[in-house]
Amino acid sequence: MPLSEATLRFIREHRRDDVRSLALQARKYPTVDMPAAITQIAGRQAAEEKIPSWASRENLLYPIHLSLEQCSSEITARYKAAIITQSSTPHATFTDLTGDFGIDCAFLSAQFRQATYVERQETLCEIAAHNFPLLGLKHITVCHQDSVQHLQAMSPVDWIFIDLARRDGHGGKTVAISDCEPDVSAFENLLLEKAQHVLIKLSPMLDLTLALHDMKHVQEAHIVSVGNECKELLLVLGHEETLPIDGIPIHCIKPDLCPPAPIAHLHPPTRKRVRLPIYLHPESIPVRVQRLHPESRCLPQPVFHL
Repeated sequence: MPLSEATLRFIREHRRDDVRSLALQARKYPTVDMPAAITQIAGRQAAEEKIPSWASRENLLYPIHLSLEQCSSEITARYKAAIITQSSTPHATFTDLTGDFGIDCAFLSAQFRQATYVERQETLCEIAAHNFPLLGLKHITVCHQDSVQHLQAMSPVDWIFIDLARRDGHGGKTVAISDCEPDVSAFENLLLEKAQHVLIKLSPMLDLTLALHDMKHVQEAHIVSVGNECKELLLVLGHEETLPIDGIPIHCIKPDLCPPAPIAHLHPPTRKRVRLPIYLHPESIPVRVQRLHPESRCLPQPVFHL
């Protein structure tokens, strides 16, 4: 999606302006692709808060508002990278099956020697192919393909990441993994044939107990909260011993209280029921490890009081 020099200059000159006002001035700038300029200006403004380390990069391209709104923030992407960093699984090869704007792929792939970004929307693939080299991520291969088709044909890797679409065909929110797209519960075994570990990103509104019943190889769950708002539910699948549902460690995390680097370490899971205090010191990472009982249909209430 190349932009003309006139459009690029307009973006640089108006990067701080209100995009709604700019949209009304399109006739004043006949040589400017105003819809594209508005998308890029709005994207850069959103990135200043959501992806601060990218905001100062002049030549990055941004997707439409919906893709930028639904993608991970930098702080949650860094936390997912920390999960991988602490694993004993080799960090050689990685595949992101649902690339989208590429935030998670960018931060997670930095842990690996070789990475593959998979996305079925061609425009997002073009943006990723443009942005990754500018970010110094020349080891990422961009693949325009459906995630399930790619999974079926791909060679095994060390880690797979997948971000499930969390709405049904009518725009309603889902509470079950089987209602998400793709339905990872239907090909959990295939995922683990293709990777040593799988990291799955879910909506925090999803029924965690139901998810742990549906998925048979969950090793740990992470509930990530930013700014007192629960943002993501993460499941780690692996080949280790299958855990009973009430023995799966659940980590409740507020990474915004921690410095961005170095990435903080998690408290190791234990086999005993543990309730750790929440520390507000900026150099610590607050963790609460709890167990979920099979009879429960929701998270233990204390998990949300961070």
